[in-house]
Amino acid sequence: MSSRVGIVFVIVLVLAMSAFAQLQIKNSAATPQVLMHITQNGTVGINTTAPDAATKLDVNGKTKTATFQMTTSPVNNYVLTSDASGNATWQAASTIVEVDGVIGNEILNVTNTTLTRGGSGTSAAPYTVALNLGNANSWTVMQTFNSSIRIGTTNAYTLPNTQGTSGQFLSYNGTWGTPTGTVEVDGIIGNEILNVTNTTLTRGGSGTSAAPYTVALNLANANSWTVMQTFNSSIRIGTTNAYTLPNTQGTSGQFLSYNGTWGTPTGTVEVDGIIGNEVTNATNATLIRAGSGTSAAPYTLALNLNSANTWTATGLQTFTNQIVVFTGSNKFTISTN
Repeated sequence: MSSRVGIVFVIVLVLAMSAFAQLQIKNSAATPQVLMHITQNGTVGINTTAPDAATKLDVNGKTKTATFQMTTSPVNNYVLTSDASGNATWQAASTIVEVDGVIGNEILNVTNTTLTRGGSGTSAAPYTVALNLGNANSWTVMQTFNSSIRIGTTNAYTLPNTQGTSGQFLSYNGTWGTPTGTVEVDGIIGNEILNVTNTTLTRGGSGTSAAPYTVALNLANANSWTVMQTFNSSIRIGTTNAYTLPNTQGTSGQFLSYNGTWGTPTGTVEVDGIIGNEVTNATNATLIRAGSGTSAAPYTLALNLNSANTWTATGLQTFTNQIVVFTGSNKFTISTN
């Protein structure tokens, strides 16, 4: 036999003491390796000397075949299914059993934020997948909905699931309707405004595409508001030496300053609502205080005509009217010129 031959098969008939026989096929190595073993009851083992007696062929290794046929209870469109021991049977696809008993655990995760996975992967809380309602999805193709679509939560509205007809518009309640008022028909926005109601507004433009009618507040009109108006920003009053009213309320004790801000006066503040009561008395006899400090008779100051005042200033005193001088029962007048 040529040395190029790698394996020489030797058939050995082993005679047991009980007169039963086994057949082995070995290679020609220095220590021969059993390649096939046939037991006394006809079980064939490949690459094993102890084939499973419950089988007819026991292969210890990988097998390859061009076709496969299992003739036990075959049914069209059934699938080959294994049990926990590896025994295969033909089963209907709908009868395949979830192997770990927890439906959904085969979903490891979602692909992106369009979906969200919930659950913990246990029998009590298996994995579940749902549309991620908190995600702003951007659809790249047109989506078709077989029912109406409701938009919003507070004051939500519904889009109808049928198309309107020519001339109809979508109404506030999610239905198609025909407007009952004036409809834009000439393609020039604003031309339906024939005029303004009164002088609070003014209409401009000539009603053409180049100069359509427009409406604006009549700034030259002295409007008389009959209800309180609310402004969300500051108000500027006047043109020359204009000032701004703040858009926030001041705090207790503050007054509006000349520059449009709230501030606290630094001098004596009127606190009892009676003008003049802050004057507790005259400084000296040149003035005299009158009144009783009430709303009916608040304190007032006047020149004390009974006082002989002595002017201490060295400068000239100027009087813009004539001066009448009494000397006893006589009087004379000093003219201003």
